Amino acid sequence: ATVFSNYSPNNAPEGHWSLMLEVSESTHKPVDQATLIEECLKGCYASDLLAEDAVVVSKWHKRLAQGYPTPFIGRNELLMQVQPTLAKHNVLSRGRFGGWKYEVANQDHSMMQGVEAVEAALGLNEEITYWNPNAVNTARNVGRRLSMLVDEQQKK
Repeated sequence: ATVFSNYSPNNAPEGHWSLMLEVSESTHKPVDQATLIEECLKGCYASDLLAEDAVVVSKWHKRLAQGYPTPFIGRNELLMQVQPTLAKHNVLSRGRFGGWKYEVANQDHSMMQGVEAVEAALGLNEEITYWNPNAVNTARNVGRRLSMLVDEQQKK
């Protein structure tokens, strides 16, 4: 659940706020599309995301066949085989589906994976986002700025 209106006041009608809920599904966890919205609302009330007397002024549903990579038991071990094999062929597979790591698959993470992959390929820096998700997800970025990299390159 994300309070989507925190990102922009345009994400909710004036005087209101909004929630965005993402629901995963698979062959092991089927989702009934016909009752999904009502089930989500029940969950919001049960978890106190919504007060019992909350009035929902609009609902919207969009099903994406592929939205995020889904973690599974053995994923990390598999990636430790796949990624080095691809790298031997000069392929740095990164991003939401290229890296296959849900924990660093948001747009900002995916963008940073690309930046770091390019820097690594040029021998300028090491990749942190892809190889150490806990480091980037638990610390505020105060050290990396594009302007710093440009300044370093101009000095060379």
